[in-house]
Amino acid sequence: MNKRSGFTLIELLIATAVISIVMVAATSLLMIFFRTQRIVKDKLYMHANARYITSLIAEHMYEGMIDYDAYSQYMYDPQHMLVIRNRAGSQTIFWFDSTDHNMYLCKNNPPSQECANWSQLNPSDMKFTVGAFSVYPLESPYSSGIDVPLTNDSPFVTTMMQLKMNDGANETPLIQTGFTSRYYVR
Repeated sequence: MNKRSGFTLIELLIATAVISIVMVAATSLLMIFFRTQRIVKDKLYMHANARYITSLIAEHMYEGMIDYDAYSQYMYDPQHMLVIRNRAGSQTIFWFDSTDHNMYLCKNNPPSQECANWSQLNPSDMKFTVGAFSVYPLESPYSSGIDVPLTNDSPFVTTMMQLKMNDGANETPLIQTGFTSRYYVR
């Protein structure tokens, strides 16, 4: 009898097919892993930027107060612009621009002048899909009109924002936060 050691052609074809199936499955799993990793990285990046913007608004609100005079003097839209005046009298303006979907900041602006020094807060690779402020009360509680008593309401601002990557792949949930000033004079 003639005994040969080794693999037959059928055994080699079956082994090659099994290895191919395992490699395709492993490659698919790696592609899913890398795609998920990129999505998570983008979401962390967007949330970090949203936290930065939120903390910046909180810092300015904490050290200042809503500048109600600016809304009436310059006809600022309180839904898209937040004007805060600090104790030294200078203004900080946050502006959601609904045309290019960015948020801008103007710091240390003299109250009697239009801002000429805007800086973009969100990175260029992401845009705001939602950006709005809600100022309460709408009229100044700091001074009263004729026969109108001052309210006892402390002014506060609610911000609503949602960021989206420019490639359209990822979007943050709607982030809504309220701020109040510690500086309240009645």
